[in-house]
Amino acid sequence: MTTTDNEAPPVESLRILVAEDTPANQYLLTRLLTARGHQVRLAEDGVEAVNLFTAEPFDVVLMDLHMPNLDGFQASSEIRELERARKTHVPIIAVTAYVSIDSRARCLDAGIDVLMPKPINTREFIELIEQFPRRHDSPISGNPSSLGSQDL
Repeated sequence: MTTTDNEAPPVESLRILVAEDTPANQYLLTRLLTARGHQVRLAEDGVEAVNLFTAEPFDVVLMDLHMPNLDGFQASSEIRELERARKTHVPIIAVTAYVSIDSRARCLDAGIDVLMPKPINTREFIELIEQFPRRHDSPISGNPSSLGSQDL
């Protein structure tokens, strides 16, 4: 995030669900996205991600694939089931360090739209996220994610 391109606010603020169980990754993703003006809700596992998705509208979902309780593949499948009933489609981007032929196939089966390998390239990540249109005008309810007191 050293260039002015990455620091400039986006055209539209997106409502983004970040499903990630690692505190350092939660912090970094939240910092990166909120610096661009996006609203972020954190889910620490797949169960919480599905519950938040059920309760609130989102424009984009960032999904870690390896989380406790319900992994990102299963959570994405459940989100796609909810969408079938709603007749909607929200982009799901898998953010993972484990990219293999098997994980790519499992992503397709789960309804994941894009597989973004970690570590992420900041410019490519922002360009990817901000290509999706804003679908919802209301702010995130409850307490948006806290950045906490962790240092980079």
